[in-house]
Amino acid sequence: MFSIELSLNRPKNILTEREEEVLIELVNGKNNGEIAHDLYISVHTVKFHVASILQKFGVPRRAMVILKAMIEGWINIV
Repeated sequence: MFSIELSLNRPKNILTEREEEVLIELVNGKNNGEIAHDLYISVHTVKFHVASILQKFGVPRRAMVILKAMIEGWINIV
């Protein structure tokens, strides 16, 4: 099993703390319902955060956010 964590070398102040938590859940392959459950927020709020993350990363799809986060060194897989 592996663990996902945000890199200490990632750009700061781009994502909010909650968006970073949602990003980790996205990388872990969770859907909106699972993310909402795990973070104790509504599915609507998850969708809001995912849309914000997509916009900030400049990509149209969740899979592209994950790929870009990995390529740009936002996350570490340990």
